[in-house]
Amino acid sequence: MTSFEETCEHIHVMRIQEDTVYCKSSLHCIKEIDAPLLAKDSYEKIVSWYLRVVDFFDFHREIAEIAASILNCFLGTTQGVTARTDPSQYQLASLGAFYIAVKIHAKQAMHPRSLLQLCGNRYTVHDIEQAEACMLSALNWRVNPPTAGAFLREMRALLPSDMNDDTREAVFELAQMQYELLLPLSYFAVTKSSTIAFASMANAIESLSLCDRDHLIDLLSNVLGIDRRCASVIEAQRELYKALAIDPPRSVKTLRLSSSSAPYRSPKLAYQPSTGQPTPATPVSTMAMVE
Repeated sequence: MTSFEETCEHIHVMRIQEDTVYCKSSLHCIKEIDAPLLAKDSYEKIVSWYLRVVDFFDFHREIAEIAASILNCFLGTTQGVTARTDPSQYQLASLGAFYIAVKIHAKQAMHPRSLLQLCGNRYTVHDIEQAEACMLSALNWRVNPPTAGAFLREMRALLPSDMNDDTREAVFELAQMQYELLLPLSYFAVTKSSTIAFASMANAIESLSLCDRDHLIDLLSNVLGIDRRCASVIEAQRELYKALAIDPPRSVKTLRLSSSSAPYRSPKLAYQPSTGQPTPATPVSTMAMVE
């Protein structure tokens, strides 16, 4: 079992990574008129497609977050300039990012031909493999971003050892559900993963009305080096609740919104144990071309 000190060190390293080589603000200085495909609609279409694919193939949803991070980092490089304006190149880069994420982080591999079928055979295996090589070179093989999901797992390890196991899992699953709902929204692309993860965990702890909730949130705040009352955290908490109000988690078996919750006003989350019943896979539509 990882010690408290080791977990704190892991988080410290991840925080440095997200402020340097995986900085989400690298695209902020690029004007939309010079890069129309960096608009929020393009991001939301691509990530929504990523999520449908990972659900269909039963990959972990964090694969979609990793692919989105790889894509955004690539678009911020010199080699990614063409993909900012050319829809075909943007889509190819999106496929390349997903292929890399699955190849490195998924438990099972995906053959490029599977991606070709999903994008309507617009490209060849050679195209995808070339895109993969180009992106890996442009990113210097930095394709292991500190995701919100990774921050959540580290924060779960920081919860008190005497906490009831069911309560611990309830906190983690409530937090995970929130961040996954926010993932396909453009806000996610420009907000630090640590901020989103911390806000998700704080919402979950507050919603479960734990007697020591303020102490727990302060503990996580201190370890992450994030002020729980800063504007970015408050905004993230609001966006998470907004995502819940817009798209209640129908596909998340273990979690649901309380029927008494009010949209946009810190709705109370209710936890239900998993039934263990699998959710039928939703067929994946052919990848829509980003116009």
